[in-house]
Amino acid sequence: MPRLSKPTDKLKERIAEDLPLSWGDFVSDIVKGKYVLLVGSEVLLQQQFGEGDSTKDILDSIVVDLKDAGLLGRDFACNSFTELARKTGRTDAGIRDLIVRAMDGQERTYDCSSDAVSVELKKLLRTKFFRVVLTTTFDRYLENVMREIWGSDLRVMNIYDEGGSFDLDKKEQSSDEFDIRPTLYYICGRVNSKGKKFVATENDAIEVVSRWFSEKAPVNLLNNIRLKGLISLGCKFDDWLFRFIWYVLRKDINPIDSSRKDAVAVSFSSESGKKLNEYLRSKNVYTESNPRAFIQKILDNKDQCIKNIAETNSHLGGVFVSYPHEDMPIVSSIVERMKEEGFDVWFDSAKLESGDSYNARISEAIAKCKIFIPILSPQVKSDLIDGHSDRYYIATEWALAQQRARIIDNDARKIHIMPLAISGYNERASYHSAFPFSDETVTNLMNIPMSRFVEKMKRITLGSGHYDK
Repeated sequence: MPRLSKPTDKLKERIAEDLPLSWGDFVSDIVKGKYVLLVGSEVLLQQQFGEGDSTKDILDSIVVDLKDAGLLGRDFACNSFTELARKTGRTDAGIRDLIVRAMDGQERTYDCSSDAVSVELKKLLRTKFFRVVLTTTFDRYLENVMREIWGSDLRVMNIYDEGGSFDLDKKEQSSDEFDIRPTLYYICGRVNSKGKKFVATENDAIEVVSRWFSEKAPVNLLNNIRLKGLISLGCKFDDWLFRFIWYVLRKDINPIDSSRKDAVAVSFSSESGKKLNEYLRSKNVYTESNPRAFIQKILDNKDQCIKNIAETNSHLGGVFVSYPHEDMPIVSSIVERMKEEGFDVWFDSAKLESGDSYNARISEAIAKCKIFIPILSPQVKSDLIDGHSDRYYIATEWALAQQRARIIDNDARKIHIMPLAISGYNERASYHSAFPFSDETVTNLMNIPMSRFVEKMKRITLGSGHYDK
């Protein structure tokens, strides 16, 4: 009797096909800050340290310490902290205590120096494309790198913390909120000497998953994540655990833009990994088995995507947005909102272009704009304090706007300077006096929503005919 074709056969056939990914669109959305990053131990370190896996490197170091203390035989070997617990008879709490003593105690023998962190991962984080980064690791490697990038503006949060260190503010889950403070979230806890838990063994993992499913889960953080795409790098977990984590973070969601594809780059070599790959691809998630190569593809595409975004958004007319290139992701999100409201926006990238023709285009754009918006950020703060007046946005764009503000004073041709501050910039601080438009009222997105700023823009442009919905 002929075998009937079943729906599951078609599903397997579909899963077996490579799911396409438009790298141009994908990286453009990353540049615009439309993705959240989830980082696991597998991609954290350079290959000479624990084969690039921070958890393995820490485990190997602790095993060596135990051997040196005569507590383990010289031939002892294990591949996980769960296996170490089983072979030595230690409890989960005992394993966590070993880790704390090695990394956070008075007898510390292990240092999470950022010098050991993967070069590719450092480059990716330094783009500042990801303002919210999640990590499944318990060590401080990622935190140390992000503190070097964001400084004191970095917010560190932990599933095992309470109050303000546990969840985002309610307003930060709003689609109108463009200025989320740079945040690192330990979704499995972090090593500490204060008795707070973190995930070291399988039992710990079960407990933290139950926490994410309970009323103790950070609701505002989850709502914020579900407004964006999710990229997971190197979270090398068993199939069951990753499925739980993925379900907690995603559920059935990509409600904002169904074309924005989630992506997972992780080793899928084991039988458990192969099942996980099939599961993710059945959910229309793009997968790759080499997370470091995946990072490099993003880096290889970013400059062209930045250039394309700038060219698409560089319209002569109503609004000129001036910013340091380091702030491209957050500024591009702000520009997208202005475009949705019907504004013509000039938004370019001096980092990728130079020469007389570029200078001429900038000069023409500022000469024709009705509103000039200098973005004030931690990078601007640093440039003002350090006296970097030779940077293009200061030396050229701000200077041209100053010239026009001095020369033109009639209603028809008046230029409106509307400074817009993001987190990490304080217009009341002394360094703001070095800002050439310090007398102008600053709108700070930490205190005022983007919708209020847009309304101010409309009031200015409606009367002059420059705003056309």
